[in-house]
Amino acid sequence: MLTIVLLNPDDELTMTELADRIKAPLSSVSDEVARLERAGILSTRLVGRARLVRAARGPLVEPLTELVLRAFGPIQVIAEEFADLADVERVLLFGSWAARYQGQEGPDPTTSTF
Repeated sequence: MLTIVLLNPDDELTMTELADRIKAPLSSVSDEVARLERAGILSTRLVGRARLVRAARGPLVEPLTELVLRAFGPIQVIAEEFADLADVERVLLFGSWAARYQGQEGPDPTTSTF
């Protein structure tokens, strides 16, 4: 859940969309969102009957986002980008993302300029 929300900070998802994306019961997602909202990591707002979830802004969010990005970022990005391709057996990641993900020293690929 954190990879989806924190790595897409401009997106808002309904609780149902979030539950569907992580394949979890809505009640479990609701409980976790409430906990993370109390901790200042997520924020929610009501639009009609839908509760929209997004990354909060606060002192814990940036370092946690960095940790999630380093731990799960490439996997999450690849999963989202290639989710609709049914015939793909595997996707290979190479370059600075792959090198940093494998622990090789070098510049951070999220801040590199071209």
